[in-house]
Amino acid sequence: MDRERLRAEWERFRALPFPDHPDDPDFDDWLLDFAETDAYYAGLATTALGGGKVDVDKSHIRAAKDELSHIRVITDEDEEILAAARKYVDALEGVVDTL
Repeated sequence: MDRERLRAEWERFRALPFPDHPDDPDFDDWLLDFAETDAYYAGLATTALGGGKVDVDKSHIRAAKDELSHIRVITDEDEEILAAARKYVDALEGVVDTL
């Protein structure tokens, strides 16, 4: 693992706010579930950045990204949240891929 690359990916990710809660209930359910995935990988990343050894299961980020790709929204506000969520997931995936 390249710790400098991980640090750069981590900083890029940390600069993004967690997406707002959407009005769409299915999208909101996904976001609530994703919060656990986010916490899991954030914990792994901070452990690795601190010099600890981590065992990474990338299936959670892949599943979250796949599920997000199937979400359809109807309001402009939720569309903006969906775009922010995609950006956030992509940034987290960059961290995970570097672990």
